[in-house]
Amino acid sequence: MPGAPRPDAPSRRSPARGAAGGGTGALTRAVHAPSFATLLAERVLEPLGMKRTDCTGQDQATGHWYGRPREPFALPGMPAAGAVRSSARDMLAYLAAHLDPARAGCASGARTTGHPDDRVREQAGGHAPALRQALAQVSRPLLRHPRSADQLGLVWNIRQRPGHRLVFHAGATPGFTAFAGFSPEARVAVVALANAAGAGGCPALVQHAYLTLRELADRAA
Repeated sequence: MPGAPRPDAPSRRSPARGAAGGGTGALTRAVHAPSFATLLAERVLEPLGMKRTDCTGQDQATGHWYGRPREPFALPGMPAAGAVRSSARDMLAYLAAHLDPARAGCASGARTTGHPDDRVREQAGGHAPALRQALAQVSRPLLRHPRSADQLGLVWNIRQRPGHRLVFHAGATPGFTAFAGFSPEARVAVVALANAAGAGGCPALVQHAYLTLRELADRAA
């Protein structure tokens, strides 16, 4: 967060990023007052046109835990740690914004006609400058993994390749697995979503998605 004090000697150990994300969401909600879902919609989803993303859990796919269908995952006390439901198309729009932060939310500032949907887009456009600043900051290196050359941004893993970086994150909840990654220099992005998970998510899906990102970025760079 801009202006927040940084510790003099940050830890080099990787934190539990699901819990860290949940804590960040709770802190953001406490500072800005509305619910996390409202903040997410106003500050991120509406400016980026992500119409199939929310925190309601309605109209979502059925997750499978070790092959068995399960009820939607809920963590009311830390909604930022697993409450967001999205689609592959919306997630690609989110990653496209990371590839070009300076233009993120530009469509929201388009000329309006007075239609209610246009007024929503106009209001969303007012949050675009802060969103662009945040998108530019979250993938900047903050920590280095203790046993490799990999680095960490704000939740994002950062791995250096010849001539470009890979920025990626994978995660799972009971019933779902997700991977999202991009290369700012190669200008490619990959999203992989599955409604299946075990104790470690779906490692084969995550590995295949990462290798696909790496191959696409190596070719394009």
